[in-house]
Order: sequence, then C-alpha cells, then structure tokens
Amino acid sequence: MKTNKTVIYNTKLGLTTILLFSLFIFTFCSGNTRSGLSYETHKLKDFTYYTDIRQWKVITPSQHKALAMADNSKYEWKVYLDNGIPRVSLRDEWEKQSKNVPTFNMEIRGFRFKSSEYCFLKVSDGWLVGYNAGEFGGGLVWFSKNGKKHYEIKFLRKRDGYGNDRIHQFETVNGKIYALAGLAHLFTNEGHILHLFKRKGKWFVQQVLDIGESPQTMLREKSELFIVTTRRLIKVSPETLKITLIYKGFYWGSLYPNSIIHLKNIFYIGMRQGVVKITVTRGKTSMEYLIPHPGVLKNHVKQ
Repeated sequence: MKTNKTVIYNTKLGLTTILLFSLFIFTFCSGNTRSGLSYETHKLKDFTYYTDIRQWKVITPSQHKALAMADNSKYEWKVYLDNGIPRVSLRDEWEKQSKNVPTFNMEIRGFRFKSSEYCFLKVSDGWLVGYNAGEFGGGLVWFSKNGKKHYEIKFLRKRDGYGNDRIHQFETVNGKIYALAGLAHLFTNEGHILHLFKRKGKWFVQQVLDIGESPQTMLREKSELFIVTTRRLIKVSPETLKITLIYKGFYWGSLYPNSIIHLKNIFYIGMRQGVVKITVTRGKTSMEYLIPHPGVLKNHVKQ
C-alpha cells in the first residue's frame, strides 16, 4: 500500500510539474513576464531588437556624437500601444500593415508625393488628404470616395493660407476636425492648428491657433491634444485655445518625430534612430533618448 501511495504522490507531482512548465512556456512564448515587460523580438539585417520600448537602452554621453548624425539614420521608429504595452515598429513596416487608407491615386498638380509626405482622414463624403513636402510645398485636398473627384480646400480667410498648406496630421475632437500645419526650414519655424468644416456642401478651413513652432505629430486624449513640435511637447485644448508646456528639449525636429503615445506619466515619441522618453513626476519632467541596439549608431546612411 505504501508503494501505491508513493506512486500516486509522484504522479500528482509530475502533473503539477508539467502544468507549471507548460505555463512557463506559454508565458515565455507570448512575450510576457510577471514584471509586465514583453520579450518579443524582431530581427533585422543588422541586429535584433525588442518591440517593447521599455527594454531599450538609454543613450550614454559618449554616444551623443552619433546622435548628432541621427537625421541620416536609415531606421525610423513608429510607437504604438498594444494592450497597454508600449511597442515600436519600423515606420515603413507599420505603413505596409495600415488598412484604412485611400487606394486611389492622390497625385495633385501633377506631383506625386511620397507615402510619408501625406496624411488622410476618412469623412462621410470621401477623404480629406493633407500633403507636406517641407520647403517643396504641400496642400489640403478633398477627394470623393472613389478618388475620381477632388478639389483643393480653400481657407475661409485668405491671410490664413500663408505657410499653412503643409499638413502634418488630422484629428477629431468632440466632432470637430482639426489639422496640424506648419513649416520648419532655414530661418522659418511656424505652426498652427486648423479647423476644417463644411459650408453649403463644400469643405473649408480656417486657422484657430498659433502654436509657435512647426508641429510634427499629435495624440488625442478625450478633448485635449498632445502635440510634438520641433523642440517641445505641449498640451492644447482646441475648445479653449489654451496651450500648456510639458517639456522643452533639444531640436528633435531634425529627427522627424512621427508618433507619440502616453502611458501613465510617460510619453514616448517615435523618430529616426531612436525614441524620446519624457517622464512627468510631481510636476517635474525629465527626458531620455532610447535606442534598441548599438547597431543603430553605426548606420547613418538612410536607404
């Protein structure tokens, strides 16, 4: 009888071990641990990186020289939230996976813009498309759903149109459509928030707020916009036109910020070569520049 009890005990122990091992394998393969970090990786030609930004490394003072050349980096990072996990992807790969995009030719004035030089918003009667080629020009156009009809959207006040045809991004706040516009080139660095609306069945646009610097990207949270400019992170209320400065950093506009996410008291901003991390603690802010691997510092030629 003792032998049988031992066999039963060992069998139970074996089942428990198998279950625990299976749970460990599932947890590891899913990329999550009890610490909340994800260990999911993505392999590139030059190196392998973690998709969880919290696994990235802070750049050291000895690497600051390489940061000065980051605008020529061939790596451009897009940040996004995935079930509460701050993740990152190469911008080109992210854009290939985008689904709700216009499928027609968006060429205007006989000029075809690069995919990274336009933004768009689907509306009830078609698409709003913004163009931004920096010093080479831009535009704001309405397209029908099939793209066969289009017209350039006019400013309600002509004086608002000067320098405001470089459109960076659209966002909807409380049913109203806003766009970021601006240009940073040589001695010019200006930016505005525009409001788009329909009048007698046709789209118009007007300037509603001067934000002082060229915008790069923005994030909407409820009725507020977090906007990344060429060197600042600000919070804007389109309804009250109030601007709140969160952080003023280095001139990261030269690294072309393309996305921003907010997780508790931390902001992550995706750009060329790395990601800027801004932490807000008890009214104080700090900034860190994160890289996925030292290999990004050795590849400055953008392909």
